[in-house]
Amino acid sequence: MIGSLSEQIAKWLKSKKIIEAEDVDVCGYGIFWLLNIIEFLLVSVILGTVLRILPGALAFFISFLLLRLFGGGFHMDTELKCQITSLAIITAFIIAVKMNAVQKASFFMLLAAAAGTVVLFILAPTGTGYEDGRITAYRRICRLVCAVSLLTAIIMFVFKVYSAASGIAAGIIAESLLCLAEILKEHRATTK
Repeated sequence: MIGSLSEQIAKWLKSKKIIEAEDVDVCGYGIFWLLNIIEFLLVSVILGTVLRILPGALAFFISFLLLRLFGGGFHMDTELKCQITSLAIITAFIIAVKMNAVQKASFFMLLAAAAGTVVLFILAPTGTGYEDGRITAYRRICRLVCAVSLLTAIIMFVFKVYSAASGIAAGIIAESLLCLAEILKEHRATTK
């Protein structure tokens, strides 16, 4: 879906001599990520608007996106499975934000986010693509984003902006669960 569209756009850019032939793969990868981000942002905005928690949905999207970029985590084996899983995760966590924002149970989301922060500090980044010494840089960035996210969620909670506090906390929780899932997947692969 998005992968083939990204390739077509990159090839079109090459045919128009906007990019060089050796840049097609890199450009295609960048377009792929840009289209994914736009898709997930649109889903977050639509769900947030329908559920009347747009600030919480956007807080979740930003927190989750930044942590996902630098923390890695579980990936499915095909693009379609990855898209469906990502959309299901976004939907489930935005619904959780709605439930917590309405019930003002954000405190428990913050506790779970604190546990998720510990998981991310210890385990992230997980998955592939962190070779050649980049793992240290990604780990530092992930830890910084995680710490700033948790601190921001706590500040939002103190100022009674429960929707945003729950959204940020949900982003931390979602990414920590994906990191744990990736570690379990890697463990199963090595024990077979």
